[in-house]
Amino acid sequence: MKSFDDLPRMNLKAHHYFTRVPQASFRAFFSRHGLTLEAVLVALAVDPKWAQVTADNYVLADVPHSLDYFATVDRHAQRAAIITIAQWAANERNAEEVLRAMAKYDLSLCTWCACQVAREVMHFVPRGEERPLAAITAAEGWVRGKDSRDGCRDASSAAHDAAGEMETLSSAAFACEAAANAAICLKTGGWMSYVAPDAAADTAKDAARAMASSRERAGSENWNFLASLELVRFCEVVANACLSYPKAQRR
Repeated sequence: MKSFDDLPRMNLKAHHYFTRVPQASFRAFFSRHGLTLEAVLVALAVDPKWAQVTADNYVLADVPHSLDYFATVDRHAQRAAIITIAQWAANERNAEEVLRAMAKYDLSLCTWCACQVAREVMHFVPRGEERPLAAITAAEGWVRGKDSRDGCRDASSAAHDAAGEMETLSSAAFACEAAANAAICLKTGGWMSYVAPDAAADTAKDAARAMASSRERAGSENWNFLASLELVRFCEVVANACLSYPKAQRR
């Protein structure tokens, strides 16, 4: 992978939207694999001279593209990867699937983004009910290295309990579930490895339901339409959350 500092001096034309990805690399992977997060990150990672060969001959899952990989390449590489993820997220139309895809690549970044989505609906939680916000705070603390997974698990369970104590299908209940799911993203490893993508996706889904329930009867046709609109809006929330990711800010 070329140094990101060297790209301007190499006179490589960047993609007009994915501003850190060389145009030639993007074209090679888009034509072969479509506009997936995996394809965009690999297009960012490979040497542009070998982009077409890589796109034609390699399974994308076999090509390094994690944030840990970018961090070892160049001091600006991880930041470039995060910007690219943010640009990809903003271009998508369903935050549920965006977070599900992100969970496969970097649990910490995905958890941070899920927390910011959950924060969008915390105003629906009744005054004095602190368990949902505590779950979000615990998960954000884990991202910053200040909290444990056990603490997040306990806070998530408490937020689920809070949701169960509220009226079914209410905005407040969905908001509590969103907070609980944001914290439970960390529950990975062994037979629980499937939880992270599902919990991340459920954070967006329940937050969208909370927003829809504030304006329409839950379960109605218009409620489903409003929820789908919120999932589009939350893509921008995820994109902005990427850019405020604490670990990237420290680099």
